[in-house]
Amino acid sequence: PTECSAENTSTCQTKQVFRQALYEYERSKRLHDDVAVELDIMRDTLEAALPGAHGVSGYIQGLGLNPFYAVFFNENQVQLFVNACKEPESVFHLDSTGGVIADIRGQKRPYYYCLFNPVLKIPACEFITTRHNATWLCAMLELFNEDAKLLNGRRSVRPTFIVTDFSFALIYAVLYAYNKMTFVEYLNFAYKVLTGRCTSAEISVRTFLNFCFAHFSKLLSTRLKRVEKSGRARRAAMVL
Repeated sequence: PTECSAENTSTCQTKQVFRQALYEYERSKRLHDDVAVELDIMRDTLEAALPGAHGVSGYIQGLGLNPFYAVFFNENQVQLFVNACKEPESVFHLDSTGGVIADIRGQKRPYYYCLFNPVLKIPACEFITTRHNATWLCAMLELFNEDAKLLNGRRSVRPTFIVTDFSFALIYAVLYAYNKMTFVEYLNFAYKVLTGRCTSAEISVRTFLNFCFAHFSKLLSTRLKRVEKSGRARRAAMVL
């Protein structure tokens, strides 16, 4: 009776029927059922539609199947990165998240990585990959750096500061991609800077690593909770 009073002449569909209808609608918008093939089609299409004035054409600049990776940026983003790095004390953030893309069968969990400028408020470079070690992440950054050099007259481009969390993979990747340094070499260099044993010329050709304050505060709070039972004492330590 309720359905008839609303002028329905058939039984209301179940949630499963609506889910199937939504799935079929979303599928009708796909270029291909295989995400890698779809990205490959998109790469060719965007390369033809977005010719770069300086050689960086398209939007998907790198694509692989196993391990899966896709690197996203266009020439405008690279140019903004180059321009930002020419400003004094340029800052970029590099972070990742695993909640963006569904798992890929037979591979590790895919993560989305983003190199972001807080002033421009747009990403300079984005990539998704199922491999997360430092060497591999460094290679992803180097793909972007090569095109940045292309737009900068074949001269290297690097920001003054890059902010990361406490991921050793990200830390090592940043240090080698922009400084060609290991972690120990960077610590020795940073100590020389702090003790006044580096010239301004040596400092100007290096990228400095910063830790995200939010991550740092959370880590400190967690460690304090393990060793101090008094909430008042922990709060005092956090304020200090």
